[in-house]
Amino acid sequence: KGAPVLNDQSITKALSSTSATLSAAAIGVMTSNPSTAVAYETMEDLEIAELPPVWVPILFAVVIIGGVGLLTFSLGDVMNEEVSLGLMSG
Repeated sequence: KGAPVLNDQSITKALSSTSATLSAAAIGVMTSNPSTAVAYETMEDLEIAELPPVWVPILFAVVIIGGVGLLTFSLGDVMNEEVSLGLMSG
């Protein structure tokens, strides 16, 4: 007989039926397994329990922005220093 002929239609048909079968199987497993729902609820509770207090990310942001501001102001007037270099400027 020889090798099967592959064309765009046969490949598309094979892929679409395979993905539909896999999707249906995954949905069936996820909805029929009660431990999945329990695990999902437990995971949500753990995520909420592990979050820090609201003030921690706010304080972190203030410290980072303040540090960047201090470093920026410590540079001085960069533009005037570049102008004073004349031809030695990069």
